Amino acid sequence: MRILKKSVSIVLAALMLISVFTIVPLTANAETSGDYSYTALEDGTISIKGYYGSAAELKIPSELDGKKVTSIGEEAFEFCESLTSVNIPDSVTSIGGYAFYCCTSLTSIIISDSVRSIGKLAFLDTAYYDNKSNWEDGVLYIGKCLVGTNSSIPKSYDIKYGTKLIADSAFDGLGEDVYTVGFDRINIPNTVEYIGKEAFINVVVDFNIPESVKSIGEKAIGYQFLYGGERKKLGIAIFSSENSTVQKYAEENGISFYSYSFLSNVTKKINLNIGEKYYFNSDVYVESYAELDAGIARGYGRRSSKPGVINSEPYIMGEKNGTTKIVVKYEEVETPDVFEVEVNDIQQPPETKFTEPIETTPEVTEHVTPPVVTDPTHPTIPVPSTPKATTKKDNPIKVTVKTKTVKAKKLKKKAQTVKAITVKDNQGKVTYKLVKSGITKKIRKLVKINSKGVITIKKWKKAKKGIYKIKVTVKAAGNSFYNAKTITKTVKVKVK
Repeated sequence: MRILKKSVSIVLAALMLISVFTIVPLTANAETSGDYSYTALEDGTISIKGYYGSAAELKIPSELDGKKVTSIGEEAFEFCESLTSVNIPDSVTSIGGYAFYCCTSLTSIIISDSVRSIGKLAFLDTAYYDNKSNWEDGVLYIGKCLVGTNSSIPKSYDIKYGTKLIADSAFDGLGEDVYTVGFDRINIPNTVEYIGKEAFINVVVDFNIPESVKSIGEKAIGYQFLYGGERKKLGIAIFSSENSTVQKYAEENGISFYSYSFLSNVTKKINLNIGEKYYFNSDVYVESYAELDAGIARGYGRRSSKPGVINSEPYIMGEKNGTTKIVVKYEEVETPDVFEVEVNDIQQPPETKFTEPIETTPEVTEHVTPPVVTDPTHPTIPVPSTPKATTKKDNPIKVTVKTKTVKAKKLKKKAQTVKAITVKDNQGKVTYKLVKSGITKKIRKLVKINSKGVITIKKWKKAKKGIYKIKVTVKAAGNSFYNAKTITKTVKVKVK
């Protein structure tokens, strides 16, 4: 009997030790303090991971349990529908993606100057975000932070002076899906210090970035978003100071870089009227242009000595009154030329100018002549006939769904998001729509879906365990080469 009792005591002791070593790490990684949950960071500070209160006006604390709050984690305050105003303390330096997503009553947001990064769509679907009066020329600012853009932004845009931070994916809302958006100029003031991850994704323009910028996020400039989540490098150029953070970013990402000191070495000055074209000599092989302000003057056409390359007559044209610089890179020539271009405020162009008289007639290279002729002083150029319309192909869009699990305990307290739909290889803009008849009746009035395909189940005080079905149609709009296509899928959500 004594032996049996001793054996039981040993087993119980062992079990107690095991429970200690399994529980301690969990409490160390996920702590709670009042209405907040948080995790510790490597530097000893903490990141808020969740909020479970119901305050309307909230001042986020700078400390929890004596530990400094430096970060607001991803989705930390999402679906806090009671929030009408939030004050983020000076201690916070980063705000995660979707941090305040769907806080539908949130109209007032105060962000301190200490914030150095804001994640993707951190304030999407808040009352502040959805209020059109808060948008200026298609751009949304919160304090000194540029957090979003839409398609109404002008093609020549000056970011507001005093802006300190450009959020992750800030210019991602400009086009449809992966289509690039061209600008004449985006002026970044010398107050900007931080440019977030993929901030200018899909934006096609040569950037003039001040030396004040201290940090540039991954693939922030010079990349295009492709179907399937890949990123493609764009053929743009960057202007900035030598030995700057900007130069380092350009070199690490293989983007053409030109310093301000290089631009001071003007090799050619030309004077044009609006619409006037400055043609290069036919023996000059122009490879690319880098434009400080394409709205004033722009380079057109390329010419190559390589066989099989389609050539078009290269020239610089005046676009509007002003002075700018264009870097012209030639084929197999190490040092490009810097053109200083002054454009007069005169609409009617005079005769075409050339860089220098052509003394000998060079061997004629067959060119593809620009199809549009706007200069009445030039002879009429035949316009190529319109090619026959091609038969559109079937849209290759692929849609997959996964069964997702939601805890009933959490669903009773606040709304829950379900990211269960993955779309690949689509051609054209993708839209999502719920099929009401295909949603389990108990949750039919609680479900909605956003433009990104994220499903939201609203707060359900009487949430019951079970498997619920949500039918969704996913439509790819198609384009010039592919037909539109709609696919219907059913997402299963397990509430446990």
